[in-house]
Amino acid sequence: NEKTVISLGGGSFLNIKVREKIKKNCVSIWLNADIKVIYQRIEKSKNIRPLFSKTKSKQDLEVLLKKRNLIYQEADIEINTENFKKEYLIEEIFNHLNRYLLPL
Repeated sequence: NEKTVISLGGGSFLNIKVREKIKKNCVSIWLNADIKVIYQRIEKSKNIRPLFSKTKSKQDLEVLLKKRNLIYQEADIEINTENFKKEYLIEEIFNHLNRYLLPL
């Protein structure tokens, strides 16, 4: 009965078996942003992004995200992250979760 947050990489939800388990047992949240914002974040990131090392241009990233977004749209909750600082984003996530989990 313990509540836990599991942060998966963007590719995890693309795996049908992983996605089915998430849909069955969890509340999924898609943290979405505009392609320009995502590209800037990736360029500034010190984290290794294996998939992005193969797709260096903004156009390649856009093609990749268009394909992925079709699957990401299956998430229970979508939050656009562009306009939030980290502190406020966490609050926004909790607000969405509370609305989602409250019985009607």
